[in-house]
Amino acid sequence: MKKIAMLTLVAVIVCSVLVGCNNSEKNEFLDKTSSIVSNNNMNHLTSEDEEFVYFIDTMTVKKIDKSNHSVEDIYEFEDIYNLVSVFECFEDRLYFITHEGDFISMDTDGENLIKSSFSLDSSELLEYNSPVPQPYVHGKNLYFLVEGGVSVYRVEPDTLALELVDSQIENQYVSSDNTVFTKKIENELGRLYVTPQNGDTTLFSSEDESVILTHVNFTNSYVFYTAFKFDDPNDIDLDDLDSLNLYRVDLDGKNKVLIREFELYNDNANIKFDNEYIYLSISDVEYLKINKETLEETNILSVMKKVGNGYEISDGKIFEFGKDYCVDINSGEKIAF
Repeated sequence: MKKIAMLTLVAVIVCSVLVGCNNSEKNEFLDKTSSIVSNNNMNHLTSEDEEFVYFIDTMTVKKIDKSNHSVEDIYEFEDIYNLVSVFECFEDRLYFITHEGDFISMDTDGENLIKSSFSLDSSELLEYNSPVPQPYVHGKNLYFLVEGGVSVYRVEPDTLALELVDSQIENQYVSSDNTVFTKKIENELGRLYVTPQNGDTTLFSSEDESVILTHVNFTNSYVFYTAFKFDDPNDIDLDDLDSLNLYRVDLDGKNKVLIREFELYNDNANIKFDNEYIYLSISDVEYLKINKETLEETNILSVMKKVGNGYEISDGKIFEFGKDYCVDINSGEKIAF
């Protein structure tokens, strides 16, 4: 009995050490692959910080704890006819724009609310049927892209005042070392440029590629992008393109890795990113979850078959528009709101 007890104790200790190592390793990976920076997951239904995923369930702002999946209500809007159009989490605050042009900010626990109108010099920036403004983080500031990005406004956090700025920042990302990445369309081709601090601007993608500019994801260590590749950059026929390449490149442009080449078909536009994985529709029988650090692939088609067209992924969870639950991709568990 003593021997069995000792073996059990050793097993428990070993398991604890392994779990600790796994958690440490995962945290190390997330430091390199996190996409919270700059909201470049491009989600609209959800937003997040290091601890929580925030979302809106009809009139109520809620958050899910990433560590234990517990759900908490943090604020309830009163006017059912003035629903939230878009929101963002930035620097420990949540920012909301409603259908009627209310501009609201609050702490991530729902306290210290500030309310204004989404306007500039008493002129309303939202018109009937105008595109919904989109939040965008550039450097250390929050912006909103208006009229499909024609105009860009910087938000003053203390007052919610708006400042019209250079619209070029819509196509830029600034890394922690002040390196600037710029997305451009040149001769009908998508290009990704890089400008190091106090350095010259150079092409980050390749001459023989056309980058899908809506499929670029920046992290603390990597750039992920999809692109068409040409056999001859001087003889490009866009009608002949039938496949895409998914790449990972270090921020300094080194260690370019081809993650996947896949055939072009309708659902390939469904590529999504969260802090740990890339989610990629390959075919009718293959929907891949790809670890951003190890590049290990898992087919999650059985989970995705149950999901409609309107969904986003945050922290490994599927948030589907109109549903009163989200789904944990790893376990298939439904997390009720």
